[in-house]
Amino acid sequence: MKLGVSACASQTCCSIELTMSPASGSWPDTISMSVRGGASYSTQLEFKPGSGRAFLDRARCGPIPKEGDAWKARRSVPCDYSKSVSVSIFLDVGSIEVFLNNGESTMTALLTAPRDATALKLTATGGQVSITNVKIGK
Repeated sequence: MKLGVSACASQTCCSIELTMSPASGSWPDTISMSVRGGASYSTQLEFKPGSGRAFLDRARCGPIPKEGDAWKARRSVPCDYSKSVSVSIFLDVGSIEVFLNNGESTMTALLTAPRDATALKLTATGGQVSITNVKIGK
């Protein structure tokens, strides 16, 4: 299942809020969200209900600084999938902040995406996910 959403177009700062729930009673294997996408750049958020974790991957977020190995490290936090998952994302020119389930888990990272990298894409594999309460703001 693929959902295409245009967000943060021409904005250097924005917020994205949404709630994810299992469709038909079960979660998909993976829910992927690409933010600050464009050309060959994007920052990836990945939700893996089977592992009880959420991941942040900035390996393709933009030009990688010289200390690239640490920069490319994939981050993860626990995420409670026994209920709907609220996701709040705050983006600006050089950073991302992610809050899951009203701050139960958080991630933050610097980004190097170009200013014109503004695409947002949400994809579910191995099942379907219900997305509600979507709010995109400045």
